[in-house]
Amino acid sequence: AAHPGAVIGIPIPAQAEADAAEVEAATEEALREANRRGIEGNAVTPFILAEVNTRSKGNSLRANVALIKNNAHFAAQVAVRAS
Repeated sequence: AAHPGAVIGIPIPAQAEADAAEVEAATEEALREANRRGIEGNAVTPFILAEVNTRSKGNSLRANVALIKNNAHFAAQVAVRAS
């Protein structure tokens, strides 16, 4: 039997946002570098994440960590209210 559910989008906290143009440029550069090196399959994602982190001087990683923490905080609030 199917169970009802919901999809909830939680935005990144404004103070933790990385500069979108910087991250986009870093991502495009990382993708070009992955292609140049012939990186394929399941090696692409870790390569891109590491490259974007390096090219954004850690800003993308800090933003992702803040997003994960914010999602966990929200999920905990939902769990408390649902119990």
